[in-house]
Amino acid sequence: MYKYSLLFAFLCECSDKEEQDPCADVELPTCELEECPEDYQTSHGDECTADGADCTTGTGTGRVCSDEGTWVVLEPNHGEPGECNQECVFPTE
Repeated sequence: MYKYSLLFAFLCECSDKEEQDPCADVELPTCELEECPEDYQTSHGDECTADGADCTTGTGTGRVCSDEGTWVVLEPNHGEPGECNQECVFPTE
């Protein structure tokens, strides 16, 4: 009986942690770049022009037009576990 109580207590403790959103009380800034198209990741290395529109997904990923004239896809910029890892939000229309 005792080991089942410990198992239940462990499961309850884990599920509470998963439900908490570390960004819930954080006021995130508005994204300064436009939102990336769905296929932005496949454009890495493709040609772009100097006036190509850099974009973000809002969480540290996106793409930028490099000085060499090619798209560079950025890696995710996630914080430590339990930290708020969102960088910006897109304005709602």
